Amino acid sequence: MNSAEATADLRPSLAANPYAPAGLIERLGQAGSVEVRAAAASNPSAGPGLLAELAGDADDVVRQHVARNSSCPPEPLAKLSGDEIVQIRVEVAANPATQTGVIEKLASDTDRTVRAAVAGNLRCPRPRLLELATDPEARVRHCVLQNPEASPDALASAYEPDDFMSRLFLARNPAGGTRVALLVGVGFAMFGAALSMLRLSPNGARGAETVRVREGQRGLGE
Repeated sequence: MNSAEATADLRPSLAANPYAPAGLIERLGQAGSVEVRAAAASNPSAGPGLLAELAGDADDVVRQHVARNSSCPPEPLAKLSGDEIVQIRVEVAANPATQTGVIEKLASDTDRTVRAAVAGNLRCPRPRLLELATDPEARVRHCVLQNPEASPDALASAYEPDDFMSRLFLARNPAGGTRVALLVGVGFAMFGAALSMLRLSPNGARGAETVRVREGQRGLGE
């Protein structure tokens, strides 16, 4: 392998390196290689101008890496939220840097995987989580149950007593100190999992809310 080939092989690694000089990332982000541009698009140290440029790249893979980059400015993410490629919209919906207005729009996306990504985003507004808790797709409801920012009302609405995964996700949700008690229709193992989450919670039982889900009833108890 000659020196030119060796340098070419290093370009993706250099483009993705957050400690690389800004000028080098910029140059590599304009390379002819899709692999190199995608690597630059994933770099958290990539400049906002470069990410905005790569958000309009002709290659889906490059745009997807921009959409996934948590350092991406709001404008490119807003642009990519309307991309025809579902996986790109999924990445925008899951990105913690995505602005609330864009998340609100994606919450009503026609594709369930996009709505599920919104339901799992910690920045998703609680009213939207409450709406997604009654989504017809179980995958979306399950993501609500895993979101620690979901309100007790949203958790109760998303919970399905006959769905094992629903019980599992609810039991594992720390909900910021919320105590989850599954009183009926949950085996001792699942109840133990809920109690384990209570013990691991940073706030413990003090001042915690109890979410009680009974057979045929979804409600909140003291």
